[in-house]
Amino acid sequence: MELKEIREALPPKGVKKIATKTGLSHSMVSQVLNGHRKNDTVLDAALEVIEEYLTAKKSREERFKNLLA
Repeated sequence: MELKEIREALPPKGVKKIATKTGLSHSMVSQVLNGHRKNDTVLDAALEVIEEYLTAKKSREERFKNLLA
């Protein structure tokens, strides 16, 4: 997965969530996601945030589907 794909897959306020998880500043996280700095911790946290978002989204969709069944 490339940085552009990671940025596009992040949920709303994803950068803030990554900053909170890593203890880094919003600016540092943005610099990493824009390719200006390298930090594997930020990339790992970004993938976690995306996974959490997609899991929650799928769960909501399933709950909604079950309500309509």
